Formats: sequence, C-alpha cells, structure tokens
Amino acid sequence: MVKIIRGLVVALVLMTLLAACLSSDEWAALNSSTWSDGGSYTPAQSSPPAASSPASLQNGRYTCSGTSIAMSVSVGLITLYESGYQSIGNGTYRINGNTIVISFYSTSGSAADLNGRTFAYTIVDSTTFSGNGETWVRTGY
Repeated sequence: MVKIIRGLVVALVLMTLLAACLSSDEWAALNSSTWSDGGSYTPAQSSPPAASSPASLQNGRYTCSGTSIAMSVSVGLITLYESGYQSIGNGTYRINGNTIVISFYSTSGSAADLNGRTFAYTIVDSTTFSGNGETWVRTGY
C-alpha cells in the first residue's frame, strides 16, 4: 500500500513539473491526446489557439544586451550570473499575458541591491523580453 501511495505522489509531482514546463496550449493538447494500442502518440483534433493567448518564453540562458549579466530562465525560477558563470542571484518569474515579472529573493555581490525587488518586462517574442531600458535575448540553454 505504501508503494502505491508513493508511486501516486511521484506521478503527481512529475505531472506538476511537466505542467510548469509546458505552455497552457501544449498542456491542453497533451491532455486531449490519445494513445493507440501500439503506444504511439496520436494527437486529437483541436481548434486553433485564441488570438489572445498568453505569450510564451523559451527556457534557457538570456543575456542583457551590452552587459556581462546573464540569467538562466527555467520552470518559474531564475539564476542571475555575472561575467559568465559566477552566480550572483536567484529569483522567481511568472508570465501574465505578454509580461514577465521577475522577483529576486537571494542576491549577492554586484546584485545585492536587487534582493527583494520585482521587475516587469514585455515579452517581445519567445526568445526576447525588454523593459526598464534593458533587452534580454536568449543566447543558449
């Protein structure tokens, strides 16, 4: 019985992580899909997404134009880097429409003044966001 409960908890955690990684459209498509007897994936027919669907941003490493600052964006969490790979801060982000809101909760060194601060940026496309005089462009994983 304990193994069954543990398995259900693990499945629930994995589904929650998967849902956080996928856009709402991708999650809906995954939930409406069917599996054939052979185990292959057969997508269900779906209508095109609504024109007002929220913007999405690819996970990965973003660099602030004209600086040595980079930010890793993944699953609602961010890590701020300076001069390549020296970690100087951590935070969270959320996407609301075409806006990404970033909140820092742990910073150090040159980013110490960001601790506890929140910034909003406009999502330009799936690899770029800008605001506050900054432009962040995806440069890798």
